Amino acid sequence: EFFRYLMDGLHEEMNRGRPVRLRPENAENLSEGEAWSQYQQSNASIVAELFGGQLRSRVHCFSCKRNSDRFDPFLDLSLPIPVKTTKLSVHDCLEAFTEEEILTANDRYFCERCKKHSKASKCFSLSKLPPVLVLHLKRFRTVGAYSRKKIDRRITFPLEGLDVSSYCGGPSSTPMYDLLAVVQHMGGVDGGHYIAHCKRDNDWFTFSDTHITSTTASEVQNCEAYMLIYKSRS
Repeated sequence: EFFRYLMDGLHEEMNRGRPVRLRPENAENLSEGEAWSQYQQSNASIVAELFGGQLRSRVHCFSCKRNSDRFDPFLDLSLPIPVKTTKLSVHDCLEAFTEEEILTANDRYFCERCKKHSKASKCFSLSKLPPVLVLHLKRFRTVGAYSRKKIDRRITFPLEGLDVSSYCGGPSSTPMYDLLAVVQHMGGVDGGHYIAHCKRDNDWFTFSDTHITSTTASEVQNCEAYMLIYKSRS
């Protein structure tokens, strides 16, 4: 939440873009390029240039086979942590984020072509990739009506060569990323401490409040990551 608040605040202060007024009902009629162009016109800051990407949300009607696409910008991706008994990786989280969801019962989709509620599927894919890709692992979840729980599972992630081409909606020129920084949460739902591991040149450093110490790549890979910050190889 703090990361989004900070990025939004910095972006609004530095934004040189001009607002583009668009009716909500017209958002689904924009092509990938049109949606991205409008976002860039309205959002011209170093924050948007570095962290801004675009998601495609596709709904597929089972009755008429029509695909309905909507494109939305993002500064970071919040990834669910799948329930698995085996070893977990960041790729498992990306697959869970982009996997197909069947819309039925209360979530039934109203198809504009069929003019009725129909069974449909929905899925996300990456439409435009940012130079800096921020992945937030959703370690905190609500249990019941009032309590929260932290997921303490270790999730593996690559230091180099994170290939996200499998999660893109089409060909991408920058599907490969290298790790730049990791944010780690130490503690539980009632309190804790955040530290950051950051790379400079070929060396890794740990930032904990006012203390900065050197660390190793293997120690970074073994930490319980909360946020992963990757830089595009291009």
